[in-house]
Amino acid sequence: MSIILARHGQTEHNRDQKILGSVDSPLTARGRESARKLASVLAGLKPSRAFSSPLGRARDTAGILCRGLGLEIEVRNEMAELSAGQWEGLHRREAVGESDLIRRDWSFRPPQGESYQDGTVRLAPFVQKLRGLSGTILVVGHFAINRSFLKAWLNLTREQALGVNVPHEALYLLDGRGRVTWFDSRGETGSGFLAWEPYQLNSK
Repeated sequence: MSIILARHGQTEHNRDQKILGSVDSPLTARGRESARKLASVLAGLKPSRAFSSPLGRARDTAGILCRGLGLEIEVRNEMAELSAGQWEGLHRREAVGESDLIRRDWSFRPPQGESYQDGTVRLAPFVQKLRGLSGTILVVGHFAINRSFLKAWLNLTREQALGVNVPHEALYLLDGRGRVTWFDSRGETGSGFLAWEPYQLNSK
């Protein structure tokens, strides 16, 4: 079986550089438009089922992606974004200064929030369920929880998972042989993961 892993479209908080986590924010016009463009890519990949985070920004994106495919969006609480605790709703500079890193390593928790490792533990029942399915499955999540998902699904190292970019405007296809292909809303595609430069720079 294959997994198509997507992140929700851009939200107002994303645009305004505010930290989300378990709080929600509406999609922007740009977020809805990128989801519509990715929907045409998704139609060609022919998913047979679709799962989404329970948060509104992910469910709204999943609805746009699956429009016309006749798929019911199945909500999985395990795919909710990692909590950023006391930092949720703050401008990024208020919480982490000039750094782009909310979580500086795999085990770091924002105050009263969750780490990537917490996400991997939370995802275990869902990952086990997916391994028993067949076909091509769409999973719509968020920046941080998608990294936890990739580590669990592909058995990545922590460093590999931290270095993966999870853009609003791209999909990852994880096929049954462990190969990774990305597709973006501009119609471009390539093999492997898109790199996340802020982590690469801070890890040197």
